[in-house]
Amino acid sequence: MNLALLKTRWKHISVVLIFLGMVCFVCAQNNPQKINDKLYPLYVKAYNMRKDAASLPLADSLCQASIAIGDRYGECFALQVKFLHEYYKPNNFSRFDQSLQAYMDKVLSYGMNRFYYYAVSMKTFYYTREKRYLEGFLYLQEQIKIAKSRNNHYGICMLHRMTGVIQHSRGELPQAIASYKQAIDLYKKYGYTRNISREMLAIADCYRLECNYEGVVSAAEEARSYCVSQADRNNVAIYETYGLFMLGRYAEFADRCQYLKNNKLPLDNGYNIINHAFAACCAIYEHRDNDAVKIIDGLADISPAEHYRLYSAYYKFKGNYAKSIEYMKKVIISRFNFSDEVFKHDTSSRDRIFRDQRLEAEREQMIERNMQLQLTNAQMTLNNSSLELNRTREAARLAKIEREHNQLRYNHQQLRNKQLSDSIASQRLLGQTRERQLRIEHFTQFLIIAVALVLMLLTTIHVLRKRFLVKRLNHANANLDKSINELNVAMDRAQESERLKTLFLQNMGDDLRTPLNAIVGFSRLLTRDDNGLNEDEKKEIAQGIVDNSEVLTTLVNDILDMAEQRSRAASNGDLQTV
Repeated sequence: MNLALLKTRWKHISVVLIFLGMVCFVCAQNNPQKINDKLYPLYVKAYNMRKDAASLPLADSLCQASIAIGDRYGECFALQVKFLHEYYKPNNFSRFDQSLQAYMDKVLSYGMNRFYYYAVSMKTFYYTREKRYLEGFLYLQEQIKIAKSRNNHYGICMLHRMTGVIQHSRGELPQAIASYKQAIDLYKKYGYTRNISREMLAIADCYRLECNYEGVVSAAEEARSYCVSQADRNNVAIYETYGLFMLGRYAEFADRCQYLKNNKLPLDNGYNIINHAFAACCAIYEHRDNDAVKIIDGLADISPAEHYRLYSAYYKFKGNYAKSIEYMKKVIISRFNFSDEVFKHDTSSRDRIFRDQRLEAEREQMIERNMQLQLTNAQMTLNNSSLELNRTREAARLAKIEREHNQLRYNHQQLRNKQLSDSIASQRLLGQTRERQLRIEHFTQFLIIAVALVLMLLTTIHVLRKRFLVKRLNHANANLDKSINELNVAMDRAQESERLKTLFLQNMGDDLRTPLNAIVGFSRLLTRDDNGLNEDEKKEIAQGIVDNSEVLTTLVNDILDMAEQRSRAASNGDLQTV
């Protein structure tokens, strides 16, 4: 009984441990930011509201709570929500840069390099969004020097990638491809292969903008070998499918479309244009012209060049090559127009940089003038101070003599006070010693009484438990003997039943073989071509087959009836009948 009880308790403990392990695993999956579990819901709420001003009080509360419990991740993510709130506001660079710098200083002080370069990438994205490309280039060059001085491999990889992002946004596509490839080489060198498929997709997008659809397909095929999830493979398949359609390889396009239908996952490639373009290609291929035109026209404001590219592919699919060429010309014109816009933005950025440099130079001049004025004032103050110093020295000499006299009186008073305090301390120590002895005596008496009571209680419990266990053991032994006797009787009956069944099967074997052999022999005789039998003999043999079949059927029915009776007897518990 004790063994069964221990096994039951062990099962309960195992179930509890498994449940706790599952809870910990689920919590880890639901909290990928490594924030304290109690603070994580507050972070999620603040992050989801990051575009709203109501997220700032939540971020402040998260920051204060994280500092209170020493949660560095929570503190950094609270600062992240703040700068993301400023990021989504247009023409808000000063406030965004201020909040971003606070975040960068904090993560750098905690040694969180990945968080630091995430902030660098967000500032680069801000420059790109505001068309301040030259300022973004200068900022990245400065950060690359810092990353190399710190020998931070991850930072160097990320900064080369962000350089490609700016070149990509400017339309400098060959340079962007070179930067992305340089980042990929660094990823391979330093072991960050997980990011390679993302950069290959960026290269494919550059080829898309160049209308180099062979390059799109080639980059997508190369990216496939670096995918680490089905979502990555789907994103790669989107670009490959797009390139195949634009090349007119419609059979392969249909095959890749079927692959995407079989592996449905949310698209997460960061390029909304290619997702719309893929949808337009599917609509064109399926001859859903109204849907295709609606999707293509929806891209007119987002990306005029892609709008023209898709119309060119649409008319090419329809066989209207004149229209297709006309829209390809518009693609080329739109690229030239985009280059003019980039030039205008560069001019504006250059003027802004020069203005900032001029203001910085003027500020430095003002600082230098203020320093000269401060130096003159310091000289005049020094002259006045030398006169004041002479008067102060004389006063200090007199004050020193007075201070020494006062010190002697103070020392004498301190000695008297010390004698009094020593006497009081001695008397207090003597009283504390007597009081401690009385407490020890009382505690010893109480402890002796408590130990005696505990021993008596344990003895009583032991005697009662022993009696209870003896009674249970006797009862269990009686039940065990009864069960053994019943099992022996049942075993004897089962053995007798098995013997009778074996004897029955031996007797029935000969009865079954006789009609069966007759049926088989007559059947073989009838099927032979050279049997030499006339019609009467054949009828007589056929009648013999029928008669033996009826005998065989009667025997089988008798066996089945006996089996049914035995089954009923077994279900009713009649072992003797069985």
